[in-house]
Amino acid sequence: MIYPAHSVPNRFATLCGDGTMLTITLDDSGMPVQRTKSAKFFDADADALFVAADQDGDNYTFASYHGKVQVVNVAGEAAQAAEPWSLVSAADAKAGWRPGGYQPLSLQLASGRLYVAMHPKGKEGSHKEPAKEIWVFDLASKKRVAKLPGERSTVLTTSRGDAPKLYALATETGVITAYDAGPKPKKLRQSTPFSEFGTQMDSQ
Repeated sequence: MIYPAHSVPNRFATLCGDGTMLTITLDDSGMPVQRTKSAKFFDADADALFVAADQDGDNYTFASYHGKVQVVNVAGEAAQAAEPWSLVSAADAKAGWRPGGYQPLSLQLASGRLYVAMHPKGKEGSHKEPAKEIWVFDLASKKRVAKLPGERSTVLTTSRGDAPKLYALATETGVITAYDAGPKPKKLRQSTPFSEFGTQMDSQ
């Protein structure tokens, strides 16, 4: 995966297996003129990051397999990682709650909310497990504020605008569930099956 910088059109970054991020800057002809590695900010063996991140300008928000949130800024010559924070309490961790799926989180910037597909009894290899629940977090306080039925979702995306919606795709069935992503999130409706092994989704 590549993560383009928003403020520097000729710059992008990519995750590395050694727990760093490589930033590449191109000249106007598209040739690389600089490659800079960040400091190590995650352990790919102990707690890897899902590569499907959500973008807010130059910042990308990642989830880790064990339920950490990691924000990385890619504007500079070297990526800068913020201090991670946890999606799970001690009780949640004991019950094995972890993120799962192919696109397991989505930001809704206007409301300052983060939506994450979560499953219990997580273990090594369960990182693609569909959601039992979708957890809703307030980004300012980093606290969970709601839970939604997961509908075995593996892909999440949110719409923009004054009446935002959360859309959750279940890869195994091809069904999309729509939720109200406003102040009081709730399930709205479901589609009929229409995709075969969908693993990514975007909304405008």
